[in-house]
Amino acid sequence: QCLWDSGSAPVISAQDRQPLVNLYHRAKTREPVDPFMVASLALLSLAEPVSSATNLVNTIEDYLFGALWNIVQRTNPDEEIASLGEDIKHWGPEHFADTEESGGWAYTLPLLAAQQYKTGLSYLADAGGAMGLLQATHLALVLALAGTDLVDLGPDSSLETPSLLPALLVSYASHLQAVDAAAALEYLVRIPDPARVRKEISRLVAETKAYDLLGGTLQVDGSRDRRGALDNHFPPEKVSQLLADAAAEADNRKNVSDAAQLLWLAGHYDALLSLLNRQLASHLASSPNADKMFWQQAAQRFRSLNLASGRTHVTEVLEAQGKMSLVNTFNLLMELTTFVDRLSAQKYEEAWSVVERLNLLPDRDMVMSSKVQQFHSLDAVLKDNFSVVLLGSMESLYQQHMRLKSTMHGVSSDSVHQRLKELRTRARLLVTFTGLLQLEKTGDTSTRIAQLEANMM
Repeated sequence: QCLWDSGSAPVISAQDRQPLVNLYHRAKTREPVDPFMVASLALLSLAEPVSSATNLVNTIEDYLFGALWNIVQRTNPDEEIASLGEDIKHWGPEHFADTEESGGWAYTLPLLAAQQYKTGLSYLADAGGAMGLLQATHLALVLALAGTDLVDLGPDSSLETPSLLPALLVSYASHLQAVDAAAALEYLVRIPDPARVRKEISRLVAETKAYDLLGGTLQVDGSRDRRGALDNHFPPEKVSQLLADAAAEADNRKNVSDAAQLLWLAGHYDALLSLLNRQLASHLASSPNADKMFWQQAAQRFRSLNLASGRTHVTEVLEAQGKMSLVNTFNLLMELTTFVDRLSAQKYEEAWSVVERLNLLPDRDMVMSSKVQQFHSLDAVLKDNFSVVLLGSMESLYQQHMRLKSTMHGVSSDSVHQRLKELRTRARLLVTFTGLLQLEKTGDTSTRIAQLEANMM
């Protein structure tokens, strides 16, 4: 709709205008001609465009004023203003001598005057540099708050979905976020579309990594203090979801450590534990490295703060969600990490004591079936990496057997023979157990386990 509603402008009736028309013609032919009087009467009488009536129209501003004055006197000015806008767009910025000095305003002002808001503000944001983007964004906000649709006035403008304001707000926030993430947030929350707000805020959090500033900090009990900039605009549940969205965004960008931090801040402890479990499991078979050490330390910190001292806020949340099985998997993986570390240090007896304590492997034939069932009840992340446990356990048994044999030096001992027999029995049970599990990825592992067991004669 035209910015000036029909009938809202001061319109002189046709009956009253006729005397003004007569005055206009007399003033135009009177000598000497008073150009200002002629121009004024031309505007009032609408007898001729003021640009044709005098030589006073020398600037673009004068031309626009005269053209708009005539247009708003019409019963339905929409079509004529739209036509003027099309002319301005056809002439382009060169016609208006738009230079760098104007910051884009020499062309933007005529477009805005003709209600070509989308073209005008887009041009200002593009041609005016950082200042033009700032001005276009704030002007768009003011116009939108006034109820103006930020589209180009024309025959199809009512069918167009306004998209300029979100685009400007996102562009300006992106420009601002490196300097002040909280200030950038103030623009993103003004996007009219809630789904777009959620998407852009998650991007802002993930890109700036201003987690404490935007989301608040963790308290001693593992909960969030709710003093972040997001809390100024959203309830706690919504902030939690936005932080979780940012975690997903960080994970997509391969910033897994950032994703873990955001999930902790969001209070999504189940998702955080799942992530920690995946990382711990994936590093079981890897040699010591910085990434493996990082995740071991991160997991240890989480356990010491939230799981090692009885009932905590974190365990209460997980219990309420029915997700304590994740804690069991986490604790099991932490123990298996210790098991693998002992193997790497060639502390085979200590490694074996760890796996024995976990009670994952059969110690006699009669429990074989129950241990197979126990395996199938484990979390998938454990089952997918269980070959590490099987091969490591056999390696431990083999090395203990070889060391014990090497200490005999031809001296027979009943206790030594008994221990060697026990080790061979556990090795045999382990070979059988591995075969019963029928793991898809243990072809080489099964062969290696069988070879080690065969060498324990």
